Amino acid sequence: MKTSSGFTLLAVMLLTLSACQRKTENKDPVAVPFPQTDTSDRNCVDGICYNFDDSARTAQVTSIKEGYNVDVVIPSTVLHENANYEKTTYDVTSIGEHAFGGCDKLLSVVIPGSVTRIGEFALEGCESLESIEVASGNPSYRSEDGVLYTKDMTQLLAYPAGKHARSFTIPNTVTYVGYEAFFGCQHLTEVTIGSSVKSIEPNAFHACAILTAFHVDRGNSEFCSRNGVLYAKDMEALILCPSGHVGSCVIPTGVKVIEPLAFEGCGSLISVTIPNSVKGIGWYAFNDCGSLESVTIGESVKSIGENAFRGCALKKIIIPNSVIDIGSCAFFYCCDLKEVTIGKSVTTIGDDPFHGCTSLETVTCLNPTPPVCSIICFEYDTTVDIGSCTLYVPKGSKEKYASADGWRDFGEIVETSLSAPAQSGR
Repeated sequence: MKTSSGFTLLAVMLLTLSACQRKTENKDPVAVPFPQTDTSDRNCVDGICYNFDDSARTAQVTSIKEGYNVDVVIPSTVLHENANYEKTTYDVTSIGEHAFGGCDKLLSVVIPGSVTRIGEFALEGCESLESIEVASGNPSYRSEDGVLYTKDMTQLLAYPAGKHARSFTIPNTVTYVGYEAFFGCQHLTEVTIGSSVKSIEPNAFHACAILTAFHVDRGNSEFCSRNGVLYAKDMEALILCPSGHVGSCVIPTGVKVIEPLAFEGCGSLISVTIPNSVKGIGWYAFNDCGSLESVTIGESVKSIGENAFRGCALKKIIIPNSVIDIGSCAFFYCCDLKEVTIGKSVTTIGDDPFHGCTSLETVTCLNPTPPVCSIICFEYDTTVDIGSCTLYVPKGSKEKYASADGWRDFGEIVETSLSAPAQSGR
């Protein structure tokens, strides 16, 4: 790679990788690491570890010790020595973030009436968890059939990942399905969305590997389903394809937006046809679709979001002339990708969209003016040998590309008479 300053290039590379892997709220499907917790005997009572607030005389559950993590009953109070080594009774009022995170042997949790706050990701990664029970007197939470809700049952907060039911109907009282509420549910194959649900967090059904169908109560005013896929009621937005969807997906004409994370983790998805009505592909929309080999992008799409096709099995991608911008890391680690065609309207390409595309051989860019991109647009490090790739550009534009950041390092730049990308399979 050619640069006048090795230090500058290294700085850009490090900042770019950080941007591609940044964990921002509701955008990154990858779970944040479990924090380190003090599990010394001083802070643990009967296998449950706490943070103690001496002034308020309250305790927060932070973790459980190995050997106590099968059936956990959280007490409403705990006797513990305060900072002056005096025996003190503390009210257990909260469960901290990631408190039970990664406890893969945990089967059941009983939450007392004193707990009024449960932190995010408190039960994430509990793949064997079959039941969450809440004391009847709890003012903030309740459970029904082992599922955790807010007290008024308007919010579904957590469905146990190890619960053995094959189907589940969200009660008609529920208006909101929380972030990662069904995370990693191993046995669910179908879910029915109740009549009152108005909001579903993007990652609500993340990693439900055998979930194949959503159904929606006819009385629901926000959502509907077709062929097991969840859409907005007016069919203008594709909300979510179940992770267990197998084979191809032809998105219906009329859909305008593919929402963020819509197909994320659909490991058996092989091909997708995006109609001309679609105008935008959301961030992480097809992230980690490891079997996705073929995508036909409609000719009205204007933007491709960050990490949209990250980790897919694409061999060839044709970006139509309607597209204006390509998000950062859009094709990150598409290791089988050999051919890329970029339409003539693309003006901006985000950072490092083709990092890890080790099979890349040819890129065709149809804009007479090189789209703006960083010096590491195609080559982050040695994962892509851009010097052995051929770049095809419109007639009369070779010199512009040969002097432009992100383009000049191609091994060969060849002028072509092509003016429009030829879509296949349409």
